[in-house]
Amino acid sequence: MASTFVNDLRLEEIGDGEQSTTWGQTTNTNLELIAEAFSFGTEAITTNANTHTTTIADGSTDPGRSIFLKYTGTLDSECTITIGPNTVSKLWFIENATSGSQNIAISQGSGANVTIANGQTKVVYSDGAGSGAAIVDALQDLSIPDLFIDDDLTVTDDLTVGDDVLLNSDGAIIKLGADADVTLTHVADTGVTLASGTNATTLQVDSTADNVNAAPKLILNRARSGNTQDGDIGGQIEFKIKNDASGTPEQIDFAKIFTTAVDFTDATEDGKLTLQTITAGAAVNSMEITGTATTLNTITDDANAGPILNLKRTRGSGTAADNDLGGQIDFLMNDAGGNETTISRVKSKLTTAADGNEHGLLSLGAVLDGTITDIMEISGQGSAICVVPAIDSDITTGIEFGVNGTTESTSKNEILGPDVNRMWKAVNTQRVRIGNVANTEGSAAHLEMMISGNGIIINNALSGMNAIVFRTSGNGTDAGAITCSGSSTNYGDTSDYRVKENIVNLTGAINRVKALQTYRFNFINDTSKTVDGFLAHEVASVVPEAVTGEKDAVDGNGNIQAQSVDRSKLVPVLTAALQEAIAKIEALETRVAALEG
Repeated sequence: MASTFVNDLRLEEIGDGEQSTTWGQTTNTNLELIAEAFSFGTEAITTNANTHTTTIADGSTDPGRSIFLKYTGTLDSECTITIGPNTVSKLWFIENATSGSQNIAISQGSGANVTIANGQTKVVYSDGAGSGAAIVDALQDLSIPDLFIDDDLTVTDDLTVGDDVLLNSDGAIIKLGADADVTLTHVADTGVTLASGTNATTLQVDSTADNVNAAPKLILNRARSGNTQDGDIGGQIEFKIKNDASGTPEQIDFAKIFTTAVDFTDATEDGKLTLQTITAGAAVNSMEITGTATTLNTITDDANAGPILNLKRTRGSGTAADNDLGGQIDFLMNDAGGNETTISRVKSKLTTAADGNEHGLLSLGAVLDGTITDIMEISGQGSAICVVPAIDSDITTGIEFGVNGTTESTSKNEILGPDVNRMWKAVNTQRVRIGNVANTEGSAAHLEMMISGNGIIINNALSGMNAIVFRTSGNGTDAGAITCSGSSTNYGDTSDYRVKENIVNLTGAINRVKALQTYRFNFINDTSKTVDGFLAHEVASVVPEAVTGEKDAVDGNGNIQAQSVDRSKLVPVLTAALQEAIAKIEALETRVAALEG
């Protein structure tokens, strides 16, 4: 019987009667190969090869036989290593020591294989099943009652621990991530530090439960051995940043969030949440929140500095648009039915967004009959709307202005104040008076205004007659006035020669009057009354100064902006036409008299 090499170590098995004089040499070789199987071997892979074959040679030295097999070489992609023959069943410690940060895959043919990452070592075995032979991770699902590790432990897949994990050294570190970029470090006698070397999220708490009440929870639990005391800090989050202190920069609390037990009495507990920031090197409780109040604090000697609450609106595009809502504060209460209701509101709006020409609007709203309504709008140009309904039987006017806290009608209700030109409500009357500091409540003011059943009554007490004077804004020259004397009223516009120039005689008036078309009509909103008059756009072609507005003009909502005619501006043309007609009549009369004579 001839020698064969069929065992897993590929040792030479001497046949019966073979090698009678040389069997000792073969035996020695087999012993050496057995020793090799328990040793360390290194095998180089051809540079950048995608495949490699490791063969356990028959009866001769071969690294593939070693129990610890180290692969070297340089790779630019994953390399599949096939160990043959595929009938060998054996255990290996295989190290991927190649350059290029590539994986190697250990195979025996078409069966399962095991991938070993660069720089890692795995324990694998082959089942030697021939063409379908598989390579198996020998430590997969490994159960170890007690494991003592003196150095680093790297786990590339799930790690299940049925009991405590003890890191019995101060300063122990748990490293997370492929690049170990997140670390959990024990700080002796203090706690643990979670650190990340990137800008990514360091810690995220998720809840995947479908329960409506399930949410990620982070609990900071303060548990004294005895009873809680008033003023106990319940939990604290600190935000530390290094300063630029000379020598060694210091870690400073730039901000801090903490809770305080204000009252720890059973069933009447009160708590406070504080947001603390650093200002000029000193810690300031910038915001304090309790069950009854929220307080904003500013500690500074600057007369112009106070607590500031910023409501910042930013569009996703970064560009604002006209009428964008800038911010809103709602005041909510429960009504008698237990419904949460907005009772008042403060909001801002960017009415004009044009760069350099921005316009803003602040509005105040309150609920009336169940509906929140804007009652005041204030812009950079003043108050646009001020509507205050009388909802209290003691308040007969929408707004009452008072002095020194007094707003009832027994005192002066003033605008502008007691020491300047002012407007006030006359004592126990419905008159509004406008005057100066010399005028008293019992005396006549410069001007009085009263609303009665007869309309608006204006009395100029200073001059003894009623008057409304219209004055130009340029030089203060009177442009016209409405005056009263006795029982007569005069409506006049300025006609003084001193304010006029380029004065010429008016001619051709008859032709202009003939061009004025007159009509009889009624207004659409008053069908019962027929009147005589003109069409404004036709008058504009003859006497343009008598017409205001433009033909067919509408506002932004499509409403008619009607033209109007000032008939007083037609009087000079009518007068000139009459004079021209009189001149012609007189001329005709002279000719008739001559003919009759």
